[in-house]
Amino acid sequence: MAADFDEEGRLAGETITRQSSNPGMALGALFFALAVLVLGLFWYASARKQNRPQNVAEETFATARLQPGLGFNATPAPAPPQNKFVIPPPVVVNDPPPAPKAEPFDDSEAKRLAELERLRKEAEAKIQARLRSPMLIVSDKEGLTNGDPSKVTAEDKEEDPHRRFLANSEHQVTKAYAEEVRRPDALVPQGYMIRATLETAIQSDLAGMVRAITTEDVYSFDGRRVLIPKGTMLTGEYKSGLAYGQTRVFVVWTRLLRADGVSLMLQSPGTDALGRSGLTGEVDTHFLQRFSSATLLTLAGGAAQFASALGQNYNQYQGQQFVLDPASGTLIPLNAVSQGQILLNARQIGAQTVAQSVTRMAQEALRNDIKVPPTIHIDQGTPVIVFVKRDLDFSDLYPDPVKEALYELRHPK
Repeated sequence: MAADFDEEGRLAGETITRQSSNPGMALGALFFALAVLVLGLFWYASARKQNRPQNVAEETFATARLQPGLGFNATPAPAPPQNKFVIPPPVVVNDPPPAPKAEPFDDSEAKRLAELERLRKEAEAKIQARLRSPMLIVSDKEGLTNGDPSKVTAEDKEEDPHRRFLANSEHQVTKAYAEEVRRPDALVPQGYMIRATLETAIQSDLAGMVRAITTEDVYSFDGRRVLIPKGTMLTGEYKSGLAYGQTRVFVVWTRLLRADGVSLMLQSPGTDALGRSGLTGEVDTHFLQRFSSATLLTLAGGAAQFASALGQNYNQYQGQQFVLDPASGTLIPLNAVSQGQILLNARQIGAQTVAQSVTRMAQEALRNDIKVPPTIHIDQGTPVIVFVKRDLDFSDLYPDPVKEALYELRHPK
């Protein structure tokens, strides 16, 4: 037994020694327990404060009062806005438009604009040429407010035509810039004459269309290739309403069409073999139509006047009576008028009236018929010439020979 008590005392001492040998663990456990206790007290105090009823002394009572503007017909006040979070509607985003497809580049519009610009420059050049004309035009309607009165007065007093010409020529000189022809192998220059033959006849009473066929090949400016082959069709228009004494028909050739389908706008005038503008043919002046009716009416009027004069002479000598004066031996005409004389006077008046009416009719007929213009007849098969008014460019149809030569040099076979 003594041994057991000794063993238990030894074990108790070892246990105490082991617990005292680790003091940090015991201290941590103590702090943890204190923290749990403090948190529990804090939670208990806050929960009790929320559940505690309010003090009766702190409550406020409001008695019933008559509010201003309050009645049975009063409009109720608008409800206070609700303080709610409003979700905006979703924004619908449209699909982006599809990207435009790239179209093939067409330079026809650029060519058209370039052609219009060239025509505008030509019109300006013509205006400048008219301004430099030696003719002097003076108008009394224009005032002197647009210029210097002294200069206008000096020009009005100038009567020497040479000095006027010198004064009008003292304008700014316009410059003409030289341009290089890039493709002489595909160019028919301005002023070239295209020879052709008419396929349709022309009568100038009414305006119409005309067609012709070229009779020879037209080469390029440098003679390298044929640009307008023989047999190319030409179409144009001719003008009607000729003036008195005119013997030519003005023809404008508008289009050229080759056998391979190549078309080109010409807008060039037609000339004869010597380059004179217009086409000549058989001229019908309508002489009988213009003067036949007037001639017949004039003859009728002359016959009426002759009858009137004849009746007047017959009346003068047949209807008069004379009495012999015994003192002087002379014949004295009597004033008595017989019935035959009255009839003769009536016929005379009628003949004069008819003659005057016929004369007026002849004048009116001549005035209308004299306005008939002449008619020009040109048969088919007549040789014609087209005077090229502007450069004809075929460069889009043929390759550049210079580039072809360079390609052959760089890529020998």
